[in-house]
Amino acid sequence: RVHTFNAQGIANTVWAYAKAGCHAHTLFEAIAEIPMSRLEQFKPQNLAQTAWAYATLGHSSPQLFTKLGTLTTSCWEDFSPYELANILWSFAVVDCRVENAFAFDRVEAISTHDSYEETELNMLHQWNLWCRERDQPGLSLDLSERCYKTFTQTERRSSLLQQNVARVLGQIGGVSFEEEVHLPSGYTVDILIRFNDRKDVALEVEGPTHYLVSHPSSQNGTTQLKHRQMRALDNVEIAVVPYWEWNEIMETQPTGDGNQDCRGADYLKTLLSIQTK
Repeated sequence: RVHTFNAQGIANTVWAYAKAGCHAHTLFEAIAEIPMSRLEQFKPQNLAQTAWAYATLGHSSPQLFTKLGTLTTSCWEDFSPYELANILWSFAVVDCRVENAFAFDRVEAISTHDSYEETELNMLHQWNLWCRERDQPGLSLDLSERCYKTFTQTERRSSLLQQNVARVLGQIGGVSFEEEVHLPSGYTVDILIRFNDRKDVALEVEGPTHYLVSHPSSQNGTTQLKHRQMRALDNVEIAVVPYWEWNEIMETQPTGDGNQDCRGADYLKTLLSIQTK
């Protein structure tokens, strides 16, 4: 029934799925095949909503994003700062480069906005990192610095899950690590493990918010973007502790029997040896 939806209906539908963390693959594939003539009816808000939804769910569709990029170039000046930040972030997540969509004059136009709020500045920082990945022009120096400052100052608190993993990691002899470490890209890693003879390892302890509700073992777009950019720009390996694996290890026996920590330590040693070969 997708063919019966108008532009607002399509945008609202995919936005609702993404907001709920539910990925309806067949529906999203069908929408991606909508012809350009239909997409030309989209207003900037519809374009931004649609792009954000696909990116948030980690659904990469070069076919759709090529069309969205072409349409974006035709109404660049009509985007609000919020819409602009969202669509740029979305292209960074799916890693889709559209010819002339981000030409120098348009990048300069992005940099002239002075009404970006914290969330938008964070998104723009990640898009700016994507420009570095792609070796293409990014934001002006002033706006880059503003985005970086906002991104690195966004408040973070370590979860009980992360604290538990760090506690067990500390019981493994010869492991040097720090928690809540800022990398040059601006990202903060849960635990950074340092090695003398290999790359540092960013150990990410991931709770349910890093995954899709409909597919609990599938990372969302935000998490995928972070990992890709840290690998590309910070020269670290990524090791992930998913919450369900850790909980299964630590809850197999009654709390306090002493065996959970041993199993947790064995799990981490195996994980790190695999990730740091």
